[in-house]
Amino acid sequence: MTATFRKLLCALTLALALGAMSVPAQAGFDWVYDHNGSVNDFFEIEAFHTFVTNTGATTDTVMVNMVKNMAPDWVASLCEDLLCYPPFIVDIELILEPGQTKDLIIDITPITVAGKGWTDITLVSKNNPADNAFGVFTVISSGADVLYVSAGGSGTTDALYTAAITAGGLTSATWDLAGMGKAAAEDLARFNTVVWGAGPGVSPLDVSDMTSLSTYLGGGGNLFLSGADLAFSSCDPGSPSFDTTACAWYQNTLGVAYTANTGSVDFVTGAGGDPVFPGSSYAINGGDGSNDNTSPDVIAATGGGLASLSYSGGGTAVVASDPGTGKSIFAGFGFAGISTAASRADFMAQVMSWFGGAVTAAGDHEVPTFATRPEAWPNPFNPQTSIRFEVGGNSEVPATVTVYDVQGRAVRHLFQGTVAPGLRRVAWNGRDDSDRSLAAGVYLARIRVAEFAQVVKMTLAK
Repeated sequence: MTATFRKLLCALTLALALGAMSVPAQAGFDWVYDHNGSVNDFFEIEAFHTFVTNTGATTDTVMVNMVKNMAPDWVASLCEDLLCYPPFIVDIELILEPGQTKDLIIDITPITVAGKGWTDITLVSKNNPADNAFGVFTVISSGADVLYVSAGGSGTTDALYTAAITAGGLTSATWDLAGMGKAAAEDLARFNTVVWGAGPGVSPLDVSDMTSLSTYLGGGGNLFLSGADLAFSSCDPGSPSFDTTACAWYQNTLGVAYTANTGSVDFVTGAGGDPVFPGSSYAINGGDGSNDNTSPDVIAATGGGLASLSYSGGGTAVVASDPGTGKSIFAGFGFAGISTAASRADFMAQVMSWFGGAVTAAGDHEVPTFATRPEAWPNPFNPQTSIRFEVGGNSEVPATVTVYDVQGRAVRHLFQGTVAPGLRRVAWNGRDDSDRSLAAGVYLARIRVAEFAQVVKMTLAK
């Protein structure tokens, strides 16, 4: 072998080696899930099932990080298939063979503080850190009077809706479609009233939205739906989203027929015989409102619909419907455009009044609620405390009393049966279901009466 040949061979070997070093092994993953938002009762775990698949050619480790954004006593944890980690572990690793899929579960449990809690989840491939993913999983605790669904509005617009609801003495929770995905019928059904606010020029309701809303109304829920261009987007032949099926849904479900997309209108007025707003008048542009009602929809009542407010230039602005199950009110303009806080509060109060002012969950017909807030006395206690609650209404209802530890685990089932209206007392001696003495600390008694629940915090002293 000549020296020249040896030099050529060495150069070729080195080039091949360097080439092999410069081409990284294929690495990557897919992450899919079908929903990332939910409404849950206190102590009801929401398990978000997500699926991570190694799409690379070699074994990879997907690093998972969870950041919690929720009340201190809410519980959030990660699970890998059947293995669940304690809540204080927020970083785990999924070891995946090529083509292997694992179920990454994000558990969120509201405990005692009403509101909204969420986790930020980040996934990163160890073999290829450039391949990463991020998702947010959110739970709203049930119990609010109204669910406000933000469908394309801004944070400012959302605040105008919720402030008007609060001004009427009602509580609300917000479902953000952009961040939480679709609201399922079972999520809507946790609330007596749903207020659906769409911003101007928004995308139309899709099949999933219409199905959920139909089911909700069929179960006795009340729906206020508002948005300039909302009917236009589905029902105007000139709209790129024109859909005869969706247009038929408006007519058959809400009693609303789309007529035209009008120019800027400043006022809407109710005649003396208006079913919802008799004698009322509202400026829908200007002031401190959103000022974006530049082309509201002119609509008409059809089927069982009832024509309500009219535009100053003519044409119906609002249609109400009461088919005997759930009630609905559809506004062809954006509610947030109403010009003053006082007018928005009055408008919302009229809506709620027509719905009946009830604040029980959709489908409930009795009001077997708590007459007073439950309490435990003595508290702190040792060795025994008495959990007291008073039932309202006028008939016997099912009830349960369960004690949980601060991790959300049921430790003692104290009562399950029916209760009549009046004061009830249930004693607890600080022991679990196996009659073992429990450690000193904070415990939570969940008292459920029919569809309502309250939580009492207790301290067992030793």
